[in-house]
Amino acid sequence: VVLDIGSNDCTLLKAYDVTKVVGDHYGGEFVKEPFRKHGINYELCKRPKSDLFRDMLPLLNSGHVILPRHDRLIAQIVGLERRVSRAGRDSIDHAPGAHDDIANAVSGVVGAIASGVGSAWLNLIWD
Repeated sequence: VVLDIGSNDCTLLKAYDVTKVVGDHYGGEFVKEPFRKHGINYELCKRPKSDLFRDMLPLLNSGHVILPRHDRLIAQIVGLERRVSRAGRDSIDHAPGAHDDIANAVSGVVGAIASGVGSAWLNLIWD
C-alpha cells in the first residue's frame, strides 16, 4: 500500500489554515510521516471508531446531521455491524471483507463538531 500525500494535498489543507489532521491508529508512523514532511501534524484520534459510530447514530436519527448523498458512504454506514464480545463490550465495525473508511472519516468529523471543537460545512468529494 502506498500512501500518496503530496504537496498539492497539503497545499489545499494549508489554504484552509489546517495545521492538524486527526486519524486512526492504522499504519502508525507510515501514515504520519507524509503529513509531517509537509508541516501538518497528524494526531491520533483519542476515541475508538466504534464509539464514533455509536455516537453518530442518535445525531443521524434526530436529523441533527444530514449526510451528503454519497452511495459509498451510505453503504458503509448501513453495512456496519454491532457485535458483543464475551466480556459484554459492544463493538461496531464493518463486516469481514467490507470497508468503513469513509464512514469512519465522517463519524470523526461529526464527533468533533458535536463535541464543540468547531463547526463546518462538510462537502464530501471522493473518487
